[in-house]
Amino acid sequence: MDRARSGRLPLLDDGMALIDTTYVTNAADAIVAAYDRIEAVHGESFVVSNGEPRTVRDVFAGWCDAAGVPHPRIHLPGSVARFAGRVIERIWEKRPGHDEPPMTEFLAEQMSTAHWFDQRRTRERLQWAPRVSLDEGNEHLAAWFREHPVV
Repeated sequence: MDRARSGRLPLLDDGMALIDTTYVTNAADAIVAAYDRIEAVHGESFVVSNGEPRTVRDVFAGWCDAAGVPHPRIHLPGSVARFAGRVIERIWEKRPGHDEPPMTEFLAEQMSTAHWFDQRRTRERLQWAPRVSLDEGNEHLAAWFREHPVV
């Protein structure tokens, strides 16, 4: 949110990559469900998400609205951001300090690539389903930000 507030949060490829996020309570519930079913699911791997794929643009907009900060104004092609991320990483390797680079190749890749997964197997095997929708999660996030404003 600091980057959005300061105008440094970019949208890559117009933020059109579809992604699926997970509200924290749902992630915790899935871990408990896996533990409760350990005998049946031992050794299996699961992707846990809300099962509500949205564009990066829409996800960022929900978070920015919750925090009361401007939506991203910088639009870059993903290929340009990935190249810039590679260059920035090399510069950060040589400069002292403990701050994070403003862009990395990995971050650019994640922000410009669709990644979401069918949740049917996860829900069936864990006997689990998300309790909190992404919209409800954003409402909870907005309530948190009202008590902890981004300054």
